[in-house]
Amino acid sequence: MNELNTQAEKLSSFDESIPPELQGRCASIVLLLEKLNRDLKISLQDIDEFMRQFDTKENGTGNGEQAGLSVRESSEHEAKELTSTLNEKENGGALVARENLVDLVSGLTSILFQFRRLGENEAMASSDLEALEDSIRHVKIDPANSTLFENQVEVHLSHIQTGLTRLGNLSAFSKVV
Repeated sequence: MNELNTQAEKLSSFDESIPPELQGRCASIVLLLEKLNRDLKISLQDIDEFMRQFDTKENGTGNGEQAGLSVRESSEHEAKELTSTLNEKENGGALVARENLVDLVSGLTSILFQFRRLGENEAMASSDLEALEDSIRHVKIDPANSTLFENQVEVHLSHIQTGLTRLGNLSAFSKVV
């Protein structure tokens, strides 16, 4: 394909028309790559399904989605407990009175706990990454903070997630955030 592209660019740069033979060869290669991509996608989905079934049989955890949700739920619970404890004044009041700010800190802390758990876990499933992505989307929902979140937080979370997917060899199954 690179060779055909180079030939087409040379002809284009000299204002010459691209011969139908060259166009046909390029088109057939593109169609072949498109078919290969579809077949690969189907194969990866089958492998993912097999791995979920394998995980269920080996670990008895039910399906992989429940495992991902349990990591998310336990991280959220731990984060809420921590932020609640740290937000208490000695006299019984709250250090931060605005509930939306406490929720934001709790959500970000929950994401960090999920990263920690996924990093410690050697057998990471695609459902774990989906649960993480759902947590990130949940924290990002507030439109007032959306742009700030994307520019200041989400970029860094994506870098960490990319590192985790490479460690867990799940980059083929992860979705773009």
